[in-house]
Amino acid sequence: MKKFNIKKNNRNIYKIEEPWFKEHANLYLFHDKKINILFDCGLGLFNLKEFLNKKGFKNIKVVLTHSHFDHIGGIKHFLPQDIIVTQKIYKNLKDKKMWGFEYLKFKDFDKEVLPNLSNMDIFEDCKEVIGKMEPWLLIN
Repeated sequence: MKKFNIKKNNRNIYKIEEPWFKEHANLYLFHDKKINILFDCGLGLFNLKEFLNKKGFKNIKVVLTHSHFDHIGGIKHFLPQDIIVTQKIYKNLKDKKMWGFEYLKFKDFDKEVLPNLSNMDIFEDCKEVIGKMEPWLLIN
């Protein structure tokens, strides 16, 4: 089973999808020789950081656009100092009600990943990283 799809959109921008999730939270990687900026990090069912490192992308900083589960679950695979959030998103990360779990439907997943998903608590798995984050305040 393919864990991620990655497609180069132009010279320095890559679109990443989790093909087993039918809702396809689109993630974008802006690549540079010195730093890679990843906008959102997916569900976290599989290790996106490891996948990107194997593809040659190192020094990855993650910018979270909002706090829904399908955009932030993968933060558990990154170091707290590599995650960039606004003060509002940081506050939402700490509040499980803001993760959009009401939109989490098992019908949106391929059958092969359901056993992995049912053994996973996306919020609990990310709490340790969130607790160690010091949010970089983009907006007050």
